[in-house]
Amino acid sequence: MVKSIAQKVSRCDFQEKSGKYVSRIFNGRNLMRRFKLFFFPVTLLLIFFNCSGSHENRSKDMIVAQVGKSILWKSEIDRDVPRNLSRNINLDEKKNYVRRWINTELLSQEAERRGYDHLPGIRAELKRVDKSLLANKLLEKELPEKPVISEAEAKDYYAKNKRSFVRNKNEIRLAFILLTTRKEAGNLIKRLRKGESFRKIIQKGFPVRRDPTEWDTGYIPETEVSADFAKAVKRVRIGGIVGPVKSDAGFYVLQVLDRKKAGTPRTYKEVHAKIFALLREEKMRELYHQYINSLKNKQKIIMNLKALESTQKDTIKTIKEGM
Repeated sequence: MVKSIAQKVSRCDFQEKSGKYVSRIFNGRNLMRRFKLFFFPVTLLLIFFNCSGSHENRSKDMIVAQVGKSILWKSEIDRDVPRNLSRNINLDEKKNYVRRWINTELLSQEAERRGYDHLPGIRAELKRVDKSLLANKLLEKELPEKPVISEAEAKDYYAKNKRSFVRNKNEIRLAFILLTTRKEAGNLIKRLRKGESFRKIIQKGFPVRRDPTEWDTGYIPETEVSADFAKAVKRVRIGGIVGPVKSDAGFYVLQVLDRKKAGTPRTYKEVHAKIFALLREEKMRELYHQYINSLKNKQKIIMNLKALESTQKDTIKTIKEGM
């Protein structure tokens, strides 16, 4: 899990692409809950895993950019593109990634030339980074990447926490696709009204978006739908088609797949993935603390928290004396 989260973060330049498909439908709030790493700052993980792999076999690799002695290899870019998004990343976005890499190298190398890397504050910060990188490497080796959670555990959690899965707002589920021209959108609407399912149309004509997250919003609060789309689907019944809805990017076609009232419970199937994610995170936290405790038993640890209190009192006393 530690490694997978870090790799996910390191691909942020490319993951922005997938958000473009839904950003015009949602009002800007992030509807997908991400795992929160409780071990160390995510930025440290990003540094660590972007630096890994420097000793790979380069015999069949290609240099994409070079600044001084620093080299950006094609394999590094390929590694940073999430597999499920690789077909959605165009050449311009990869070029922008390279330009950003060059800019970062120019700045960091100039900072080193000026000796900033030897400044006391910077050296102390780098030392903290080094320790965190080593700690994360150890956790990667010692903790399982994906703790095993059984179906029985997940169902038991659902049964004991049903109240937490009750909707507190009216929700809607939409299928959507963005097309270049009004004519294309019109043709798609005709097919839908003749009875073809959104899923089949996507699978046949848009294989790049076979992943449901590319065209199915799932159940979302109606308040999360942007104003233009909310108005278009407000009075549409389940199964109804909406569009073409014009936008700066093209023409949207939407279908209302379902509606749920506030106060209705979410089914186990709806929250299955969420429950597994929660239980895995809890398990990882438990394993983490178990491992930390095992290390504590091997070391002599001194912790004087009263020193913090005295520092605070001394500071207050100094302030009062200066008034």
